[in-house]
Parts: sequence; structure tokens; C-alpha cells
Amino acid sequence: MHAIARLCAALSTLFWGWSAFAQPYPSKPITLVVPYAAGGPTDVTARQIGDHMSRTLGQTFIVENVAGAGGSTGSGRVAKAAPDGYTLLVHQLGLAITPALYPKLGFDPGKDLVPVGMIHQGPIVVIAKNGIPASTISAFQAWAKEPGRRVKVAHPGVGTIGHLCGVMLASTLGFTADHVAYRGGGPSMNDIVAGHVDVHCASMTLGVAQINAKTVQPIGVTSGEPSPALPGVPSLSSIGLGGKALEISFYHLLFAPKGTPPDVIATLNGALGKVLDDPKLNTDFNAAGVYVFPKNQRSPEWAKTFFTSEIERWSAVVKKNGIVGAN
Repeated sequence: MHAIARLCAALSTLFWGWSAFAQPYPSKPITLVVPYAAGGPTDVTARQIGDHMSRTLGQTFIVENVAGAGGSTGSGRVAKAAPDGYTLLVHQLGLAITPALYPKLGFDPGKDLVPVGMIHQGPIVVIAKNGIPASTISAFQAWAKEPGRRVKVAHPGVGTIGHLCGVMLASTLGFTADHVAYRGGGPSMNDIVAGHVDVHCASMTLGVAQINAKTVQPIGVTSGEPSPALPGVPSLSSIGLGGKALEISFYHLLFAPKGTPPDVIATLNGALGKVLDDPKLNTDFNAAGVYVFPKNQRSPEWAKTFFTSEIERWSAVVKKNGIVGAN
């Protein structure tokens, strides 16, 4: 009798395990981890795509902000999560910087995270607080290089693209900078609007709204050409500043943990594709100065190749400028 009871228990466990495995994906809420504080560009992006994907897939998408260590704290959590498609990461190009910045990171972004697909991209906009001469690059440069001047350059965290952009800008224009770290783009934007810092390399998602509200001043954008969202604001490289080094595309990707089943990745990629095809969201994206990737650049495979090349590019920049992380 005991043997029969054990057999029945084993068969019951096997049946329920098989039933759980056989449930169609997704069958419960999905967590989107944002590795920065609420209110920044990555947080805004996650909430936009999460809302749309929840309607497509019929499950709630919960945005969770896990800030710290330039975005690596939240990223590490997703890298170590169960590869079942229920814990995902929305990140930007800062993730490509972390392998060089944190040699003891505890995970490998290029191996332990699988790109689901690209979301959107746009340049960085360099902004100054109101009251600083910034009508032209030369006017700002003259102010920044005055004897004894130390320019307070805000950024969303050590090793973020906002940080590296600020480092390269100071080097290119030849001014002395005090780099001030925050826990995300939202807090750093708040402080430049308040006048507590002087300069900020901001995402277009945050920068355009503040420029239009006249709470900050634009200095230039990091695209090869001026941005349609900011007519009259020059491209830094087009006026001879920094060359290709200051051509920086600020993009967002959706990631899953390594080992996530291919059919789950395909389901998520398909839902993300519907986000990118939504006319209203495209209007909202474009007004903020960001643009979705073309259809031939939306596959997980293309995102993987692109992300690998970005790790190589920014590793060289980190090493050249001697930037180190906290570990």
C-alpha cells in the first residue's frame, strides 16, 4: 500500500509539473526591471512598452525600479533570474559599458542576458542650466574655460553614457569638470532644472521636454546631423567637435535571462514588434526625439550582433579615459 501511495504521489507531481510546463506563455504577470530610478528615460520607455505589450499578451507588465552601480544592480538581478520569460530587463547602451567598468560584475551582459529586440534610438542632447552663456558652442566654451572655473557636469551614474559623454565633452572643449553622479536620469535632470549643476548629457526623451519648457538650454546633439525634434540645435560632430567620438546613439533594448526558451523570446519579440508599429506611440517617440529601429533590425539575432559590437566600442572608451567603477 505504501508503494502504491508513493507511486500515486509521484504521478500526481509529474502530472501537475507537466500541466504547469504546458501552460501557454504568458500565464502570469511579467516583471520589467528598470535598473535606474523612476522618472528617467529607461523608466519612461519601460512603462510605454509594458503598457502596450500587456494588452497584446493579455498579462500585466509590472515595472520595478532597481537602481544602483550605474545600472548593474538591476541588470544582475535579471541575469540571475529564472529563464522563464517572467523577469525581463529594459536597458540602454549603458549596459554595454559595464563589462569594462566593473571587472568583478558577477555576470557577463554579453553572455548572461539575451536580447529580445531593439526598442528605439536617438542622440544625446547636451544641455546647460539657464543663465549660462549657451547660445553657441563657442560662447559656452569661453564661459567654461574661464580661469578658475570648474564646471559641474551631472550624470545618471558612474559609467553611464551620460557620464562618458560628459567626460568626452570636457576633454574635447578643454574645460575642467566636476562630474556629479546621480541615481538615474530623472534626479540628474531635476537638479539641472533647479540650477544646482551646470551641464548634463541627457536623453532626448527627457531633454526635449525641458528644452521646450525653457527650463534648460540646448548646446548640441550627438547625432551626425541635427535632430528634427530640436530644429536649430547643432550637431556637435557637424561643427567639428570630437568627430565620430561624439556621435553617440542612445538606444534601448529588451533583454531576457540566458536560457529563456526560443519560443518565449519569439513571443516577446512579436509583441514588441507591435509596439514599434503603433502609429500613436511612434508619434510620441518622434516628438521626444527618438525613433524605432527599421524592421530589418528588430530581430533578436540582429540585436545580439549590435550589442556585442557596442560592448567592444565602449570598452575601448572606458579604458582610454581611465574610468573605473566602484568594485
